[in-house]
Amino acid sequence: MDRLIPHRQCSLIYRAVFLLCSIALVSFASPVAAQTMVRPLAWRETPVIFNSDSVSLCFVPDRPDLVLTYEGWDLIAYNINTGERTTANQSMVVSNNVNGYGVVCQSIGEYTNDSVKKPEIRPTHVSANDHRYLYRFEYDPSHDFTSFRLWVSADGAQTWEERFPPANTYMQALAVSPTDSATLYITTISLVDTGQRAPSGELPLYDARYDVFRSTDTGRSWQLHAHVLNWRSTVHYLPDTNLSILWGSMHDDLVLSYDQGLPGSSNRWTYLLSVDGGRTFREVGYGGMGGGTYLMAVGNAVWRLQTGVSGADRLTRSVDGGMTWQPVAGPPTYPIRDASLRYGSLKMTPADPSRVILLDGGRWYSADGGDTWQQIADPSRYDVIVSPFAPFTVLRIKDRRLAILDLDGSRADPLAPVAPPPASDYETLYFPETGHQISQLFREGWQHYGGVTQLGYPISEEFVEIEPDAPRPYLVQYFERARLEYHPEFDLRALPDQTLLGLVGNEVTAQRRAAREPPFLPVTKPCNTAISYFPETRHTLRGQFKSYWESTGGLMRHGYPISEEFIEINRDDGQAYLVQYFERSRMEWHPEVDGGRVLLGRLGAEVLSVRYGR
Repeated sequence: MDRLIPHRQCSLIYRAVFLLCSIALVSFASPVAAQTMVRPLAWRETPVIFNSDSVSLCFVPDRPDLVLTYEGWDLIAYNINTGERTTANQSMVVSNNVNGYGVVCQSIGEYTNDSVKKPEIRPTHVSANDHRYLYRFEYDPSHDFTSFRLWVSADGAQTWEERFPPANTYMQALAVSPTDSATLYITTISLVDTGQRAPSGELPLYDARYDVFRSTDTGRSWQLHAHVLNWRSTVHYLPDTNLSILWGSMHDDLVLSYDQGLPGSSNRWTYLLSVDGGRTFREVGYGGMGGGTYLMAVGNAVWRLQTGVSGADRLTRSVDGGMTWQPVAGPPTYPIRDASLRYGSLKMTPADPSRVILLDGGRWYSADGGDTWQQIADPSRYDVIVSPFAPFTVLRIKDRRLAILDLDGSRADPLAPVAPPPASDYETLYFPETGHQISQLFREGWQHYGGVTQLGYPISEEFVEIEPDAPRPYLVQYFERARLEYHPEFDLRALPDQTLLGLVGNEVTAQRRAAREPPFLPVTKPCNTAISYFPETRHTLRGQFKSYWESTGGLMRHGYPISEEFIEINRDDGQAYLVQYFERSRMEWHPEVDGGRVLLGRLGAEVLSVRYGR
């Protein structure tokens, strides 16, 4: 670390890593097929700091630089770029959160004489195609538990009118069409006293009928669209229903869910899907204490994520409205180790249906509709919020600070030098020698494996690379003498760090070993006990290379030897050196350095050059 020039001097915590790899330079590397590289997904912190991590955010349709949240009775606006905090004025401010419905922020009424703010009618739904149309749907405590009230505003909350359900029914749930501001859907319940009593003999039994109605005139008139459920119970244990537009859909595709009306953890939600505007529904999943079902429209398909406590999440999609489901080649997953992570979810934006975010205990992103995936850096358990604005970005709140992830920037050239990080970034190490940086994700691993002395300077940024011998992507970063890889599939209960060194020693000698070049041919076990023999690869280790191997991590650092010692011309300086290859490194004997010293070759630079022609 004698030549380390960090952007900020940080206190560094070393972790013991049980599974290793390593790297060095090779003189006659075999060609490797060109790879596609993708800039990794790294969060950019903003100056915005909230009071807690549990904050609900709204967006202003014409102000992409603002986010809104409630603090007490006040609606507060934060400027993402400057961190400026202001109290929103008393005019209506609504959110177009991805689809434009279901999330609304509004400023509240003035203080009364007793210094207590009394809320006006606060909207709960907003039309996606016309923000003047606002709806308020809430439970009315003056009636029994089945009675909800609906108000409609066609002028941005300047005036409100109440709407009523069809005769002899109660409203239970509301959804607003994303394409027509005047079209509404509701679920209703109608009750008939059977004249019978519950087994306890105290409560009357009711026959309950659940229907879906549609209105095209903001609720003035209703048409029966579908009958969805019959139920017999007391009024205390009738099912609750919820109705919403299918996430990501720009059509009147509906998701209806209902619970069984039972108390306690044994309760279960059932999910129904309609792709014909609420005329027919099909059962597509369940949810409860052990997991859930998440539905989302991606292009002309419906995706379904089913999660459970076992961590065996299933990602499927349907192109026939939920009649049949086919597996989605989802990202590489790893066992969910924390019960709080067992609930997954799907996120996307209708502006670009090919971009999908999967939260399943990790954070995965696909820019091509699920064909390929890459992991978002810092796969924390914190939820993400999709911004409706271009470029396609997501936000998260962690440790009370708002951070932004620019997904449109994920395809930048990771081999191009970057500017130094801001002075406030104490986590990133920057190296002017190469114009590259090491983020927190790889920093500890880089230092654990020896920093500049062992791995050299970074010669790329982090990016996603598809390994030629494995069908899965890895987040990697290249250094002069190594390639670091992020392996989220390893269980942290058994491994304190998920950053490993790539097996490039094997990679660059593959053709030479296949051609049976003499230094790579297996040998028999020698009689000399001073020479170590490895039956796994049938090669030996001796002298200075043996001492260096043992003192710098041994098997976990360098892997097994895959050649014997031999003389090789170094392509960097044209000189001949005694070398030996290992699975994860190449050792070189340099007699000109300090009277003779073992160094690691610049294998990372060689592999990067062969793979990407740089």
